[in-house]
Amino acid sequence: MTEAKGDLEEAARNLVDNANGALAGHACYELGEVYRLLGDHDAAEFAYRRAASLGVGVHPGLALLRLRAGDTDAAAAGLRRALAEATRPTDRARLMPSLVSAFLAAGSLDEAQRTLLELDDVSRSMNSAALNAELARAQGELALAGGSGAAALPDLRLAADLWRQLGAPYETARTRLLIAQACRSLGDEEGARLELEAARATFAELGARPDLDSVEILMNTPTSREGLSSRELQVLRLIAAGRTNRSIASELFLSERTVHRHVSSIFDKLRVRSRAEAAAYAVQHHLLHSH
Repeated sequence: MTEAKGDLEEAARNLVDNANGALAGHACYELGEVYRLLGDHDAAEFAYRRAASLGVGVHPGLALLRLRAGDTDAAAAGLRRALAEATRPTDRARLMPSLVSAFLAAGSLDEAQRTLLELDDVSRSMNSAALNAELARAQGELALAGGSGAAALPDLRLAADLWRQLGAPYETARTRLLIAQACRSLGDEEGARLELEAARATFAELGARPDLDSVEILMNTPTSREGLSSRELQVLRLIAAGRTNRSIASELFLSERTVHRHVSSIFDKLRVRSRAEAAAYAVQHHLLHSH
């Protein structure tokens, strides 16, 4: 990926020097994508802004950058606006998978479902393998967010197979992260670790630092007998440390609405009624330390 960065930087410079605005803008956008995946957020932001100044749309890339920083409202707003301007099915299809992810990160399952329905319609009319992979992954992601790992797995496996056939290692690894979470939700820790190890190897080879960090967090956050997901365990540990929902949202790059949803789920699963009771339960059942 670093080689691609160097090629794109040179191409963008040449195009700007030759006053080829549209092509230079697209090169800047692609450069922003590479910077984003490498974890250089400042450089990615600069590249996206340069693309915008040259008249090129910056979504979904800029929205995904905002989503990585935990600003789900800005991500969703930018994608909604871009989708409102998009009239061609191909342009809309390019935006909708990221919009589903943004809605899920914000805890807006209904909006994610509505977006997914349109994505399904568009994918049927376009017959694109890449779009079919995006659709399958989005369907699996929605099922996983709804608490059904069993329903998520067939779609996620299909998505991973399609990305693999398309020779897209990064997208395959991203999907394997979701498969790992689905396996964990079903109590299959060994299956989850196999997926995480494979994803980690791919991200390390590509130099995708933010995704590699996500893998490490998941690998070091075991599930519990109480049925808590790895994310719920993270939230529980922060609750026990006395953190507010706003502080937890900032720490984990989530929206406050999503944190509230996790807290409610934790209370239901542990059969407690307050943060103090949840913290006490965590201490008594040794849930505050990762292996």
